[in-house]
Amino acid sequence: WAAHALMKVIDTTLFRVLVVSPRNHFIFTPMLAASSVGTVEYRSITEPARLSNPLVQYVEGVAVASDPFRQTIDVELAPLLAGLRPVVEAGLSSGHDGHAEDETVTLRPYNPRQGKRELVRIKYDTLVVACGQEVSASRVPGAEERCFKLKEVDDARRLRRAIGEAYDLASRPDMDTAEQFRLLHFVIVGGGPTGVELAGELTDFIRESARLYPFLAPLARVTVVQGAQELLMQFDESLRGEAKKGLEKRGVRVRTNVRVERVEDDHIVIRSKDGDDSEILPCGLTVWCAGNTPVPFVSQLLDSLPPSARSPDARLAVDPWLRVRLGDVTGPEDIKQGSILAMGDVAFVCDEDATDDAGIVDGALCEPLPQTAQVAAQEGAYVARLLNRDYDLSSTPPALGPPKEIVADAVTEFWNRAANVWVRVRGLQNAPKFSFLNLGILAAIGGGEALAQVELGDQKILKQAGSAGFLLWRSVYIVKQVAIRNRVLVTFDWIKTAIFGRDLTRF
Repeated sequence: WAAHALMKVIDTTLFRVLVVSPRNHFIFTPMLAASSVGTVEYRSITEPARLSNPLVQYVEGVAVASDPFRQTIDVELAPLLAGLRPVVEAGLSSGHDGHAEDETVTLRPYNPRQGKRELVRIKYDTLVVACGQEVSASRVPGAEERCFKLKEVDDARRLRRAIGEAYDLASRPDMDTAEQFRLLHFVIVGGGPTGVELAGELTDFIRESARLYPFLAPLARVTVVQGAQELLMQFDESLRGEAKKGLEKRGVRVRTNVRVERVEDDHIVIRSKDGDDSEILPCGLTVWCAGNTPVPFVSQLLDSLPPSARSPDARLAVDPWLRVRLGDVTGPEDIKQGSILAMGDVAFVCDEDATDDAGIVDGALCEPLPQTAQVAAQEGAYVARLLNRDYDLSSTPPALGPPKEIVADAVTEFWNRAANVWVRVRGLQNAPKFSFLNLGILAAIGGGEALAQVELGDQKILKQAGSAGFLLWRSVYIVKQVAIRNRVLVTFDWIKTAIFGRDLTRF
């Protein structure tokens, strides 16, 4: 979200922008739950990275190492295939006339570089880290290996396939009722927006599956396991209660104040935080929607940065201008102040009220901003404007310099200088601190109902639950799609699902 917003706003006449990412598309992540059961299709909620800004260069790969002193990063390029090449194999096969032939032709992936680990070193002037976080499931035995996740399109695709296979496996004639109950028990670990929306989508899917699996639909059920006392802790207390009531009305079993102790192939083991007895929940599949952890690149980067750059939860601690905190930078051998910025889930951003004019944090007041798409998008646009205005990021606060000399046509040069003058007229010689404008939060709970908490900063504007909240949820999600193409595709997906139902085919 943060990188996508930066790509949309950055002025490519002033900068050469190079984006490194393991995927060649942007995902509208709030709708991954819907895509995992076929409510919308995967391609409807994605936008090609190159389409976001055709003037931005894109490299498909993973950043694996960095040297902040020399200002370089090492990128492992994605093992892309050159295509399919016909390969003639010796052997017998049946010809069109029924006679045996001596050779068979098959198609195999071909890449002359296959099997080689390709690394490329890239030098930068400013490094913007916006790689997000991974789902954290490693602390619970068996969770990493046996749980589905919901962070990428591939995760939603695997989950959608697994749900369909669970139904078809349960429909086999040799299955007894106990095994059918287990196979069609879907457990979701985590009661945040992702877990709750997935539970709602699954209940809609189960209700609709009665058309094709009339004997199995009564056996299917969903359980949400939440470590906190309530669901959706980001919402007001009244809406949290509505979320639990709405899910339970649709048959979802909500287990709060419990922890997962172990995940096995056919069950999970949970324990109440108030008791000592463990409980076994037989299940067909488990989806892990609880907790995040930094990606390996961030951990490696933190090892090469001063301790001030590490937040309490192992993210990149940034100042009010989203520069990674490097402590006192005095000597020429030190890391250049302002050469590394961070935004999105990977950035530990304290609220503006917790920092003074020099960006020093008051630990007692620091409450990090939530790790949401809304925060990330605003951070990405802020960083783009910070760079476009050419603030001196090595000073505190960053100060405006003279217009940057660029090799461009006269019109571009004129607008560059005019923009610099306009920023000065507005009194922005020093860069303003990043300030997050909270617009609220939404979550669908299934059955045509949703929770909507609309805010403007600290002011509560509207709280809605039920069908009115669902109408607001759909309206906002359509508007927030990144392109007109996505708005049209998602709208048609909703219409198609309402008329024809969800597509249960697997490939």
